[in-house]
Amino acid sequence: MATQKYTQFPCQGCGNRCFLEIQYDTNAIQSVKGNRCDGGKRYAAQQLLRDKISVCLPTIDGRQARVVSTEPIPLQYHTACLEQLAQLVLETPVCKGETIWEDWKTGICVVADENLF
Repeated sequence: MATQKYTQFPCQGCGNRCFLEIQYDTNAIQSVKGNRCDGGKRYAAQQLLRDKISVCLPTIDGRQARVVSTEPIPLQYHTACLEQLAQLVLETPVCKGETIWEDWKTGICVVADENLF
């Protein structure tokens, strides 16, 4: 039997910036609360049930830049990583491959996935 876990993090699925409360196990999400659209459920599944993190971060000029982790991030660090990323606002230009943030617990980097000039 899988152990039930609980986590919270800000959603970046659509721009509403909801704060998600998720109950899950290693195989599936059991419930999502706090979302104001179906994108919150998809975002929670995307972030918790896969190895790499991929999110859009705001820039100071009001645009969005997609960033991705360079390696799989252990599930127990996903929430902390997403909370840290949610606090960032990027300055432009952003160059693909540029390091945006490094997870001090794992040493894994999050880099820009696109150019934004």
